[in-house]
Amino acid sequence: MGDGAGRQRPSGSGGRSLGNEESERSERRPLLPHRVTFNHELDREVFSCYTANHSRLPVYTNIHRIRRDIISVVEDYLSLDQLRDMRINISVVRPLVDKLYEQDDISIVYCLLVNRAQFLHEQSHLKNRQNVNFTRATLCELIATRILRRFNEDNEGPQNLMVLAHILIAGFGPFQNAPVEVHREIQSSLSHNKTLPALEVAILTESRHFLSSTSCQKVWVSLFSAPV
Repeated sequence: MGDGAGRQRPSGSGGRSLGNEESERSERRPLLPHRVTFNHELDREVFSCYTANHSRLPVYTNIHRIRRDIISVVEDYLSLDQLRDMRINISVVRPLVDKLYEQDDISIVYCLLVNRAQFLHEQSHLKNRQNVNFTRATLCELIATRILRRFNEDNEGPQNLMVLAHILIAGFGPFQNAPVEVHREIQSSLSHNKTLPALEVAILTESRHFLSSTSCQKVWVSLFSAPV
């Protein structure tokens, strides 16, 4: 993607190769084979620490696939307004939203926000906020917001709020269903099994666009208006 004019570099460019190498090196970083479907069986109560219903979701794989996708399409700094440009939306944002939403996996929003956290961490040592990692983090937030909106639009009635609540409040860990060798490498880490809900990751990463969205606000309001 190019600055302002919506320029994109060819998929086979050297920048993409460099991005792939960067992504591969990150595979072992402690980031906050059939298609897994979410059948919306939501009979049990929702708690951020309750993950049994979602234990099969390939969270680790999702995180790194998303990272590779984001790195491959973002090679220049773009603002949020530029990412919303019609040309960028049609050529970059919408295809990624379609691809990820079609997985019907409620961990996708969490995985996007974890990637946002990682990209923000990688750019935190740079004085200039106008860098490629900041754009990648912003794109992750934008896609997460639009995927949450689609879940909101595609589920009606009482089920609507339950689906959104599971997406935002169910707890996931960044190494869920990681390969055995990865678990062996991180056994010494005290926090690798820690689970967080997508909503908390959004708050920690100051994802204001995501948190102010109608879909997120619907759950936010229901949480604080529920009787004690």
